[in-house]
Amino acid sequence: MRVLKLFLDTNVLMDYIAQRSLFYEEAKTLTIMQVFGDAKLYASGKSYTDIFYSMKKSVDSQIIQGSFIESLSVFDICSLERDDIKAACELAWPDFEDALITVCAKKVAADYLVTRDSRLKPAGIPLCTPTQIIEMMRERGLTYTTVDLD
Repeated sequence: MRVLKLFLDTNVLMDYIAQRSLFYEEAKTLTIMQVFGDAKLYASGKSYTDIFYSMKKSVDSQIIQGSFIESLSVFDICSLERDDIKAACELAWPDFEDALITVCAKKVAADYLVTRDSRLKPAGIPLCTPTQIIEMMRERGLTYTTVDLD
């Protein structure tokens, strides 16, 4: 089976980094898929600044940055260049962050852009929720879970 290239929208990356109770388990399952070599996970460097800004109101800066460092062992980061910003502007979407995420997903040739944002417009890359990705793998006979070794 081919390795799925999954680009995580900011909301899914934040689910993982902030361990948001309603969505963390699904985001963690995506990382387990990567550990088993069934998926490769990508995120935008821009998402990290957005997450930092969101979390800094309630979480100490050093804790956030420590979580970021830990996440770097899990996610490949897509950086933004001049041409990427231009391409996002040329999409002329009202939500510039969505345009940047889409440009990054195309840049890494992602198979799917993984998001919980129902307003994100598809632009040449299929959109899936984490639940849909997990179900897709289940249909292929693969399920993932964590095991407490303590």
